[in-house]
This record gives sequence, C-alpha cells and structure tokens, in this order.
Amino acid sequence: MNRAIADPKFRRRLKGDIDTIVLKALRKEPERRYASVEQFAEDIRRHLEGLPVSAVPDSFLYRCNKFVRRHKLPLAAVSILAIAVLLGVLATLYQARKAAANELRAEKRFAEVRRLANSMLFEIHDSIQDLPGSIPARKLLVERALQYLDSLSQESNSDPSLQRELASAYKRVGDVQGYPYLSNLGDVKGALESYRKAQQIEASLVQKDPANISDALDLATIYRRLSELDSVNHDLNGALAEGKQAVAIGERLSAEHPTDNKVLEGLVKDYQTLAGIVGGNASANLGDTGAALDLHKKVVEIAERLAASDPANASRQRLLASGVLRLGDQFLEAGYRSDAEKQYLRGEEIVRALATPNNVVRQTDLADAYVRVGTVRLAGGNLEAARSDLVNALEIYKSLSAADPRDTSLGLDLSSTYATLGDDEFKLGARKESSAALEAALSTADDLASRSSTSEMRSNQGLVRMIIAETLDQQGNTTAALQHFFKALEIYSNLAKDDPSNVDTQLSLAAAYNKIGATLLHDHKIGKSEEAFHTAKSLVEAQKNPSDSNAQLLYLAADTYTGLGDVMLSHALDGAGSRASQVKNWQAALSWYEESLSAWRKVPEPGIESPAGFDCVPPEAVTRRANQCRRALKQLGANVAASAAKDLGHS
Repeated sequence: MNRAIADPKFRRRLKGDIDTIVLKALRKEPERRYASVEQFAEDIRRHLEGLPVSAVPDSFLYRCNKFVRRHKLPLAAVSILAIAVLLGVLATLYQARKAAANELRAEKRFAEVRRLANSMLFEIHDSIQDLPGSIPARKLLVERALQYLDSLSQESNSDPSLQRELASAYKRVGDVQGYPYLSNLGDVKGALESYRKAQQIEASLVQKDPANISDALDLATIYRRLSELDSVNHDLNGALAEGKQAVAIGERLSAEHPTDNKVLEGLVKDYQTLAGIVGGNASANLGDTGAALDLHKKVVEIAERLAASDPANASRQRLLASGVLRLGDQFLEAGYRSDAEKQYLRGEEIVRALATPNNVVRQTDLADAYVRVGTVRLAGGNLEAARSDLVNALEIYKSLSAADPRDTSLGLDLSSTYATLGDDEFKLGARKESSAALEAALSTADDLASRSSTSEMRSNQGLVRMIIAETLDQQGNTTAALQHFFKALEIYSNLAKDDPSNVDTQLSLAAAYNKIGATLLHDHKIGKSEEAFHTAKSLVEAQKNPSDSNAQLLYLAADTYTGLGDVMLSHALDGAGSRASQVKNWQAALSWYEESLSAWRKVPEPGIESPAGFDCVPPEAVTRRANQCRRALKQLGANVAASAAKDLGHS
C-alpha cells in the first residue's frame, strides 16, 4: 500500500470533500454528475483553498467548519483570549460571591456585637443600677461601653435605629458618670461630654423627622439632663437655656398630643427642672421663687392626673411624689412652712408605699422625704420630731453609702443629713452627739469636694462649716468659729466668681458675712463687725426683687438689718460721747431694728432657721431690742427735759 494513503491524516482528508467530489464525478445518472469539466475543476480548486464545494450539501455547520479550517491561527488566538476572559469573569464572580459571603458574616458579627454591647449597657446595667454596691461594676460597664460607642458612632449616620441606640447609650453612660440626682461616679466633665454626644445625635434625628414623638421626647430628656448638670456646675445661664429648650419641646408635643401619657410625663420633668433653675433649687437658682412656685403647681396638677389614670403604676406614683416634695420645697422657699410640711408628709406617704429594701432609688426617695420633713420641723422649732425624722434618713443613707462608697450623690445626702442632725442635736442640748454628727458631716463634705467640684458639693461644704461655726460661736469659742466662717466665706466667694448669676450663692455669701459680723461683735470688734454687716447689706439689697417672695432673701435681709442695729446698740450701750450722740446711736439702732421687722413681716411663717438652714435672730428677739431702744430714748428724753427744767429754775 502506498505510505501516503496509509497515513491516517491523508485518509481523513480523502474521506471528506475528496470522496464527495469523486463520487459525484462517477455518478451513473447524468443529471447528478458534474455538468462540465470546469465545474469539476472548480470544486477541486475550492477544496484546495479550503472553501465550501458544490458537491457537499450546504449547511451552517459545514460552512463554519470550512471557515475555522481557513482561519486556524486567528481563531486560536481569539479562543485563547476568550477563554482567558471567561476565566477572569469566573474568578471575579467567585471572589464577589466570596466577598458577599464575608460581608454577610461581618454584618452578622456586627449585629451580634451590637446586641452584646446593648445587653451589657441596657439589660445588665439596668438590672444592677438599683442594687447597693453596684458602682464599681457600673463603672467598668461605662468604660467598656464608651470604647464601643465611640468606634460605632462612625458607622451610624445612615442607620436611624443605630443612631437611637447610640444616643440612648450615651445618655445612660452620662447618668452613671455624673447625673446629680442618681447614684453616680462624680465625673461631671465626662457626663457632659456623653450628654452632648447624645444631644447631637437626637437633634439630627428630630431634624429629619420632626413628627416622631419618641425622638422628640428623647431630645427633651437630653436637654433636661444637660440643664440639671449645668445647674450644679457653675453655669445657671446655660442651665436656663437648656431647660427652656426641653420645656419648649414638651409644650409643643403636649399641644399636638394632649392625651399622650409619655408626653405628659416628660413635660412634668421639664417643668420641674426649669422650676429648680428659676428659683426652687436649694443649691443653685436665679431667685425667682414666685415663678418657680407656679411651675411646681403645674407639675403636681399634671402628675395627679397621670397617677389617677393608673394608680397601680409605680413610675407615675413616684413622679407624683417627686412633684409633691418639690412643691413642698418651693413653699418652704417662699416662707410657708406649714404648707411645706403638709406636702412633705404627703410625699413621704407615697414613697414609703413604694420603698423596697434592696432598691437604692426607692430607699433614697424615702430618706429624702424623711430629711425634708425633719428640716421643716427643725425650722419651726419642733426639735424632737425633727431628730426622729433625721435619724431615720441617716440610717438609710449610711447603709446605702457603705455599700457604694464611690457614689457621690449618696455621699452628698449623707453629709448634709449629718450636718442637719448635728444642728438639731445642738439645739436640743446634746453637745456630744452634735459634735460627732458635725465631724462626720465635715469629713464627708471635704472628701466629696476633693473628688467633685460641682457647686452642690462645694455649697454643702460651706453649709457644714457654717453650722459648725454657729455652734462654736454659741459656746463662746469665737476664734474657732471665725476660722470656719472665713473658710465658708472663701468657698462661697469662689462659687460666686464661678457663676455670678447664682442668687443662692450670693445669699449664702451674705449669710457668711452676717455670721462673721455677729461673731466679731461678740468678740467686741465693733468696727470690723459693722464692715461685715454692710457688705452683707450690699449683697442682699442687690438681689431684691419686687415680688418679695424669696423667703431666704427676706430672712437674710432681716438678719443683716438686725446686725447693723446690734452694732449701733453696742455704741449706744457704751455710753461714750455726748448725750446727743447717745440719742443718735439709740435712734440708729431702733431704725435698723424697725427695718428688720419690716422684712420679717413679709415672711408668712417665720422660723428659727432660714430655708437654706442658717440660724437667724427671730422677730421676737428683734422686737425686744427695738423696745429697749424706745425705752432708752424715752428715758433720755425725760432726762433732757428734766435737765432743761432745772436750768430754767436756776435762771
């Protein structure tokens, strides 16, 4: 056999178009053979050039086959490129699918971490916040939560639900750091930072959706927190502005949703906060007790409606108790002791029914009520009853503070209660018990002031020293008394510099000058005493307002004028100088005493202490001194007349 014919490639080639051409040329039927030699030659030529031949039936696959054979190299290159592209597409699709899977896993992990962090901050924290001794654990939760929140805040802009979580979390962190009306760590700066972060987030949410009630209420709450914190941190003007922001939101919502209980509850708290700043907060306020009293009456009216709509709701009962107790505070600030005591006793009854042994907040509420009742009874001279109330409060505070020594809010309550009890014990004649209580009050106050420099802490420190100095002065130890009075004066002076708008601080400063003036007078330093009383007079008269509803101001004005009367009485009793100068001294003393009695007549129910807890010379004692002056002047007048008659007789 021919080797070329035996070649498989050659045989495959013959088996294709050549076979067909040859078979067609050999057909028996003329019509099925080539019509001419030229057609036969043309098919041979086309076969050799790789083109379709007429002998093979035409089809798409046949033509494609021929095309591929003619363009092997270009098609091979294109095929390689196509395969590369296809492989690239497949690889890209694989990576995309893998990335999507990774993203889903990342989102799942993110959601799990988010749930875990929220559980730590909301569920775990909330479950322990009312337990005694929980401050260290809450501090650790706060530290971890802040790390989480600050990192998460970068990813929250497009997710409203996440923004709400962040704002709520920052608020809770701020509460633990330094909210003054809950157990806290005393970190005022940290609390302000957390609240402001929450405020920025909530404000953006409300701007995007003003009709969302929940977001608006949350924003009002944050403004309220900022206001309350600023009011104890030397910024009453800032507190007033933020308090008004909260009230504006609350009033808008209540006008739009007058039957929404959550809106009404928020408005109650907004009014309370604003009232405290305007004139009802015993440590920092603007002195307008009349406006504050109107706000507190609104609070109680709304709170009573809420409590009546759901008597079994403990939260609303507690809201009512808070409103009633603060209304009592305002009555006391306005000089209505009996009305104050009535409100305090009502509030005490409510919180006693709510109190549970292991709940810090409920126990603190009960102790606060005991302190208020004890304080108003002390001011009215009911010393034995006051002692019982104050001892009850002290036992609660001691127990709670022992469990949480780092809790600055409880520490403040403990210190002020020790001081008030020490004052009461001294007035009862229990000098040993008084001394022990006052020492504990001062030790706690100084420790708190070293840890937290809020106006509340420093004001309490000043008050404790004032009470201690008063007891020392009454025991005749003027040197030690003056040391404490001057220390209190320094504290109040610094507070006044930090926030000149704080009327309460200005009045406390005036009280310190009054006490220094009285003690110097006892020590026979009449010139320096008169100077101190005149300084107090300037401070008091700078704060006078047309309503005359600020009882603390009236008490201090009366005491200042009494002090100036005592200075002139000392000059008169000295007997030095001419008869005319003696008459002048007696007349000046009488004039100051009458000025004092004029201020006392504006106090509805005068007591032995001012609303802020400072001893004052009572109106009965002032009246006795005024009568002494009248008798002396009458006697001097008779003596002058007798002397004149004697002179006429001689002539």
